[in-house]
Amino acid sequence: MAQKKKSTSTTNKSRKPKVVKPIIEEDKMASLDDSKEVIMPVEEKVIEEKIEPIIEERKDPIIEQKKIVEERHHHHKPSSITFILALLSTITAFCYFIFHIIDNSSIMMILNSLMLMLFSIVFFVVCITTHRRHTGIFNLGALLLIGFFITNLVLSYNGEISIISNKQNFVGKSVTEAVKWAKQNNVKVVQEYEYSDMVPEYDVISQKIEYAENNRDIESITIAISEGPNPYKEIVVPSMLTWDAERVINFVKTNYLSNVTVEFIESDKLKDTVIEQSKSGNLRRNDEIKITFSYGDEGNPEEVSLDNFVNVSKFEIEFFMKQHHLNYHFEEDYSDTVKKGYGIKQSINAGERVKVNGDKILITISKGPKIVIPNLKGKSITELTEWAIENKLKIEFIDEYDDTVKSGNVIKADVKEGDIVEQGKTIKVYISLGKLTMQKFKTADDFYKWADKYGIKYEVQHEFSDSVKAGEIISFNPK
Repeated sequence: MAQKKKSTSTTNKSRKPKVVKPIIEEDKMASLDDSKEVIMPVEEKVIEEKIEPIIEERKDPIIEQKKIVEERHHHHKPSSITFILALLSTITAFCYFIFHIIDNSSIMMILNSLMLMLFSIVFFVVCITTHRRHTGIFNLGALLLIGFFITNLVLSYNGEISIISNKQNFVGKSVTEAVKWAKQNNVKVVQEYEYSDMVPEYDVISQKIEYAENNRDIESITIAISEGPNPYKEIVVPSMLTWDAERVINFVKTNYLSNVTVEFIESDKLKDTVIEQSKSGNLRRNDEIKITFSYGDEGNPEEVSLDNFVNVSKFEIEFFMKQHHLNYHFEEDYSDTVKKGYGIKQSINAGERVKVNGDKILITISKGPKIVIPNLKGKSITELTEWAIENKLKIEFIDEYDDTVKSGNVIKADVKEGDIVEQGKTIKVYISLGKLTMQKFKTADDFYKWADKYGIKYEVQHEFSDSVKAGEIISFNPK
């Protein structure tokens, strides 16, 4: 029995002691956490330190993965300021590209603006996809792009506004407006006169603008000025046989016929109708046309009540006189109020009765205003043009160099101060180009044209040269 007990004890000693893990109740743990005065045994601390990592490892891996993704997304997501600036740079680049298309810019400018727009789009994509820590650099780049595009748009737009404001349309307007504008914008004006049925006298028919070498600044403007209907224009004159007097007068006035004479004879045809016509068909307005009307066979009254002939054309006055067998006489005088070629006054008042083939009636026809030539020397082109238009005169400008007269002012004219002229006269006026300065000429022909145009005397000497091509100028020697 004794041996058996000994063996049993030996077996117990060889076994390892079991480690019993204490079960800690939640309430007990809570009380331990809440109480600061409880001192945790050393063994329990060791157990807790071993348990905590196990608990951490057992946490849901999906939650951890979400946190990682959110953290990465937060780092790649651009800031609001970067996004706005990058978007603005792309929008301004697009506007810059569209502006050059609308402005009909050169192909190179359009391609250049297109490449800049594509670059801005790429820049925008990079800004919204790159790490957030680079936002400072992107913000600066976006601001520089926006500044570049806005600056160029403003400069281009101001240039266009300048051209638009300078490029005026004077068609149908008075030539005075064109001359004033040209003076304000330092643009040379070339005036040409043309006939026009549609545009009133001294209004602009058409204009042509010449640009400087940069193709933006206006260098000169040529304006065609109306001098009224063309008296030499060829028109179709129909046969007027059987036409009444009113119809004939209207045709003559509306077609600006200037050399029509009328006669009245006794006839069995209807009174005041055309019975003969000297010409018809394609005729010039100033061709002579003789039209004969019928007195009719009813006879004429012995007395006629006179019409008012003031502001009535000479043709209509003469028609009335011949229609009623009245004696008349024309004389001319100046008038500031009545148009040239129209009646100013009559010796017998309107409404009074006069005898057929009786006393002669005197009719005064206007020559237009009495124009006294002022001192034109020193006047500017604007002043001279205004004066010419006011007096319905035509000016032929001739450029000439002169050291004593300011450039753009009158040197002299082919009329003298105090001379009296009538409306429609053309006056030659010499305009100063200032002091003569030698220009650069590539060929001798260019120099000859320039010198002949301005009446400059010159002598030509020919020399051999190894460095200058034949026909080109070697040197000048102004005297």
